[in-house]
Amino acid sequence: MASAEILKIGASKEVLESRLKTVLPKIHETFDGQVQVIEESDTDVFDAVMSGELDACFTVRGEEDDAFNRWPLFFEDIMLIYPDSHIPVESQMDLDDVPFLVMPEKSICKDRMLSWLSDAGQAPIGIEEAGDFLTIIRLVSEGAGFSAVPGSLFAGSPYKTEIQADPMEEPYRTMRIDLVARKGVREDEIRRLLGLFGK
Repeated sequence: MASAEILKIGASKEVLESRLKTVLPKIHETFDGQVQVIEESDTDVFDAVMSGELDACFTVRGEEDDAFNRWPLFFEDIMLIYPDSHIPVESQMDLDDVPFLVMPEKSICKDRMLSWLSDAGQAPIGIEEAGDFLTIIRLVSEGAGFSAVPGSLFAGSPYKTEIQADPMEEPYRTMRIDLVARKGVREDEIRRLLGLFGK
């Protein structure tokens, strides 16, 4: 079970690197260091809240259940990015000549891109891994391939030159990031956490 002292919160790397990056210092300050942020895949952090290993998580998973509360916090566009030297991407077939750059972890952006390609019977000619989204964006700017990244992260990146960026098509374009916690667990702390987001 989660510790009675330390508030344990989970989030995926893509959520931590995009919308939560600027809020994390405020979270630590509000809880006077008595908070632990655990980075796992979106599926893993959600399951850990359900099993009681974590007190709460930031997730894009949309399941509803009577056992937990859910508060919508952000909407995030997923951007298709590819080298500026590449032809404009008008369909999935236009990406059949460059590799797909991804993080090695499970990722909503990766899953949505693969689903979008699969809709047209396409698959990447290759998949190459990079450690984080900023590295992926830099590699795309150098012509190494294409990717799907959170829009806010791309907007704040120093590597926007030499890149074409388009929002993904619906239904893959937008992900909603929610705070999820089991009912009756650490309710005072969860209310304080929600207050940081104006909720």
